[in-house]
Amino acid sequence: KVKVHNSKDLKKMGMNSILSVADGSNHDGYLVEIKCYNRSESEKPVVLVGKGLTFDTGGISLKKSRKMYEMKGDMIGSAVVLAVMRNVALMKIKKNVVGLLPIAENMIDGSATRPGDIVKSYSGKTIEVMNTDAEGRLVMADALTYGQELKPKLILDIATLTGQQQHMSCGLFGSIIGTNDKTVEKFVKIGKKTNDLVVELPLNDEFKRNTESKIADVKNAEYRCGASTIHAGAFLSHFVNENQDWIHIDIAGPSFLKDRTRGFGVRLLTEYLKN
Repeated sequence: KVKVHNSKDLKKMGMNSILSVADGSNHDGYLVEIKCYNRSESEKPVVLVGKGLTFDTGGISLKKSRKMYEMKGDMIGSAVVLAVMRNVALMKIKKNVVGLLPIAENMIDGSATRPGDIVKSYSGKTIEVMNTDAEGRLVMADALTYGQELKPKLILDIATLTGQQQHMSCGLFGSIIGTNDKTVEKFVKIGKKTNDLVVELPLNDEFKRNTESKIADVKNAEYRCGASTIHAGAFLSHFVNENQDWIHIDIAGPSFLKDRTRGFGVRLLTEYLKN
């Protein structure tokens, strides 16, 4: 079953965080909901959230022009989730799985969100937008909140989220953060088997505190230190309920091999759902 929520729907729902990214584009923002239930409706689903930036200029916080053409690949998180949902259906994996694709194009016009703007997210929390190029976490925040309304046993987000992840991994591994050590360990173990290596990063309280804003609940950038990959996860953690089993995977580095996308994460997530 597929539902497509467009900008008008998102506005009514209060998904202003997704819309804040799409505001500068001629195209709508979307939240696509793909539901594949292969067990009883009473069984809690696994919810997968994939970042879907169809193109990312950086917005008003404009990126450098060198290699900007690669930003058509900033939707790889959504592509991974879409591929996994296809596997769930074709392989008849006996799980209830929901794929959420928050989709936007981060462009510049007179309506674009400005650095310093404050946005009220779907969760009700306010976000100070310090940098419009830290947009992936904005679309993911609303989708994570929405996904938890489905009462999932696990909610997982996957994204090409931070340039720093690419630099520190040399494209050899993804970064994983989670709220449950056993769940993180499962993904690390499966990743070794499928050659989708993931390495755990810490989610200390200090990182969470660094993402707090003086004039809103949280801010999306300009933190006390430069650990941007961890801080992106810390920012998203504000939109995850207490005691919710949650996994965050940043695949900015290993998504590409010799300038070609390689489907990193599809086997990892499929294998987890199979077992």
